[in-house]
Amino acid sequence: MPVILTNNVAPKSAGTKLDKNQLKFKIALTGNLFNNYGFKDLKPEAIRAFHKFIDETVGKKLTITNAESKLLRTKGKPSFKELVNGKKRDIVHFGQGNTPFRVFGYYNDDGYFVICRIDPSHKFHKT
Repeated sequence: MPVILTNNVAPKSAGTKLDKNQLKFKIALTGNLFNNYGFKDLKPEAIRAFHKFIDETVGKKLTITNAESKLLRTKGKPSFKELVNGKKRDIVHFGQGNTPFRVFGYYNDDGYFVICRIDPSHKFHKT
């Protein structure tokens, strides 16, 4: 007797919404950083600021919600669209206190904050 095949599988959604309250804040580098905003352009004090950013987020095992409430910069537009590796992404940026140091990136489908720009002097929005 033939087996009747059915399509009782739920369709895969185009994307999943991140549960920012549960997921730990994780960072990733998945491609080249934008020109003039990479590691080779960092001075020692900027490297220390980047290390502090890592300590304050990943090092403290913060959730995405905690990291955003502590470090997400929201003056003006909190996010903007930018073409990254051929795909439009919602770019957000993080900074610490009143320092000009900023880290720009987007969240990928796995919940990682993918860094695309390290801006020690916050010159990106000033150009």
